[in-house]
Amino acid sequence: MLAKALCSWCLLCVGCAAYTPTASLEYDPTPISVSEPLDETVAVLPLEEARGPKLYPGLQGHLFKAYIPLLPYVTVPYERLDESHILHQRNLGRTTLPAEHFTFAFAQEIARDLQHSGLFRKVDFVANEQEASEHDLVLRGTLRSTQFDITVSSYMLGMPGVLLWLLPIPLGKNTATVTLDLNLEDDSGETLWSHSFSERADKLFTLYNSGGGSTSSRFRIEITRYGSNDLGIDEKSNWAYHAEALRRGMKGAKASISETLLPHR
Repeated sequence: MLAKALCSWCLLCVGCAAYTPTASLEYDPTPISVSEPLDETVAVLPLEEARGPKLYPGLQGHLFKAYIPLLPYVTVPYERLDESHILHQRNLGRTTLPAEHFTFAFAQEIARDLQHSGLFRKVDFVANEQEASEHDLVLRGTLRSTQFDITVSSYMLGMPGVLLWLLPIPLGKNTATVTLDLNLEDDSGETLWSHSFSERADKLFTLYNSGGGSTSSRFRIEITRYGSNDLGIDEKSNWAYHAEALRRGMKGAKASISETLLPHR
C-alpha cells in the first residue's frame, strides 16, 4: 500500500513547480563560418505533414507498469503533441493560429536559423507558393516525426523499486525526436540540395525536478521542465526538447549546404 500511494503521489503531484508553460521553439542557432553568402533569397514553405498517427495515451495508467518486477523501464510514446495542444485550446474556447502547428512552427524556426547563418542574402518564411515565387530559391520540407517519449524505471525491482524514487537519483527521462527531409529548389523546380536528419534530445529527471507542464492534463502527459541552459531555449517551453533536437539537425543541414552549394555558385 505504501508503494502504491508513493507511486500515485510521485507521478501526479511532487515537483510540480507552478508555472505556465510556453510553446516556443526558438533557440540560439549554431554558428557557421561563411566567407561569402550566396547572393540569392530563399523562401521557406510550411513543411509537408508525414508523421504517423497521433498518439496521446494516458500517462498515469501506463506508468503503473513500473510495479512489474524485472521490467527494465516503461516508455510512454506521444506523437503530434502540437495537435493535442491545439485541440485542448479549442475545447477551452480559445482561438488557435496556423503557426501553432508544427508544420508551420518548425518551418518558421528553420527560416530564422538560416537567416542567422549568413549562407544566403535573405531567408523568409512564407505561407504559400505565391509568396515563394518572389524569391530566387524555395526550401521545402517533410516532417516525419516529432515523437516525444516519457520513460521511467523502477530499476527492475517492481514495487520496491518505486520506493527508491525518494532518493535523489534518476528515475526516468524525457526524449524528443525530430525527423525531417529538406529540399532546396531553384525557380525552375530543379533540386539544388537535399538533406535529411533525425535528431534526439533528452534529459534525465529525478523525483525532485520532475514537475513540468502539460498540453492538457497531467493525467495524460507531464513534460518535465527543460530548465536553464546556454542554448537560447525557453526553459518553460513544452517544446524545448524538440527545439534542441531541431537545433542539432540544423547544425548538420547548414554544414551540408555550405559544402554542397558554396564551392559551386
